[in-house]
Amino acid sequence: MAALAVVFLLLWAASWPSASASGEEFWPGQSAADILSGAASRRRYLLYDVNPPEGFNLRRDVYIRIASLLKTLLKTEEWVLVLPPWGRLYHWQSPDIHQVRIPWSDFFDLPSLNRNIPVIEYEQFIAESGGPFIDQVYVLQGYAEGWKEGAWEEKIDSRPCIEPPLYSQDKHEYYRGWFWGYEETRGLNVSCLSVQGSASIIAPVLLRNTSARSVMLDRAENLLHDHYGGKEYWDTRRSMVFAKHLRVVGDEFRSRYLNSTDVADGIPFEEDWTQMKSWRSCTGCCLRWCGSNPRGRSWSSTRTGAWPSWTSGSVRMPGFLSAHRSPRSPFEFTRRGRFWAWTPRQHTTGSAGTRRRRVSSPLTGGLHTEPTQLPEDTYPLPDLRLGTPRSGTVCILGPVVSL
Repeated sequence: MAALAVVFLLLWAASWPSASASGEEFWPGQSAADILSGAASRRRYLLYDVNPPEGFNLRRDVYIRIASLLKTLLKTEEWVLVLPPWGRLYHWQSPDIHQVRIPWSDFFDLPSLNRNIPVIEYEQFIAESGGPFIDQVYVLQGYAEGWKEGAWEEKIDSRPCIEPPLYSQDKHEYYRGWFWGYEETRGLNVSCLSVQGSASIIAPVLLRNTSARSVMLDRAENLLHDHYGGKEYWDTRRSMVFAKHLRVVGDEFRSRYLNSTDVADGIPFEEDWTQMKSWRSCTGCCLRWCGSNPRGRSWSSTRTGAWPSWTSGSVRMPGFLSAHRSPRSPFEFTRRGRFWAWTPRQHTTGSAGTRRRRVSSPLTGGLHTEPTQLPEDTYPLPDLRLGTPRSGTVCILGPVVSL
């Protein structure tokens, strides 16, 4: 009888579907619940980074491109985007503020991002994947022969690295490099891909050419937008809602200096951006005020003579506002110690001449900034068209304060 019971148990165990037989695979860091549910084992992780000297706005734009790639991947497999921690940016030079390992939640509202694509912070990735290891790092580059004249062709190829990658193998044959300030992070494999095309051109490589569970795309700025200016582009852009603590700073500034609130201006704000109506349906909330800021130090120092001074900009701005039928208001600068600050008068609807210096974590939102030395008043004001990217002045549509 005992022997019969043993045989029965063996047959029952053999008939139980194993994780590998059902297409599941065990990964370091998984729990038994993960294996049973299959959720963690199926999910793959997409990471990315850009050229280190690039600034905040370019990095935000690259996020939109990678989000489009992730949507393409999600049509076939379960992927999640790992948000690259902020830090070590050229324009962030405050020595008394922590400059690395800054999570996205310090700047953006993660629930809003997740309404568009699945995203997680880098430290959550470490916890889920079982450690600070990235299975495959692809360094994206152009083609050594360049783009030949003729019809545009989208293509991607595995090629030798044109320049030596900024990664080196340690004694354990792991790759070490700049991983957002996480010195313990290692790459298991590093190779180069020459790319020429939109972001989703790399999707077949990720789906068919590698079985790596975590894949990092370094120099992701080499990928172009899939559909620049289309619905998908604007869905991602709209999902990048600033974090609540930053919006509080902006609301306080609007109320105190611009006599502006959502209620007073009739701004139909919703916490869920997918429920927000088009600004065109908002009566009276456009062209109420404009914000102006000069170029950064790198621009003014390398293009001497191409940008107006503080005084010239403040003198020309009222005319610009009038030309675009914004309410007129006087401009005034006040010297506060060694800081320049904009001091608006009552009902002021414009601002000019300040440059952010502190950009980090809950400290973001300081109103006192050091001035940039700009050329004298002998140069014409550049073209300041409404909505022109990277122009000196932009019209703020609704309750937005540029941080």
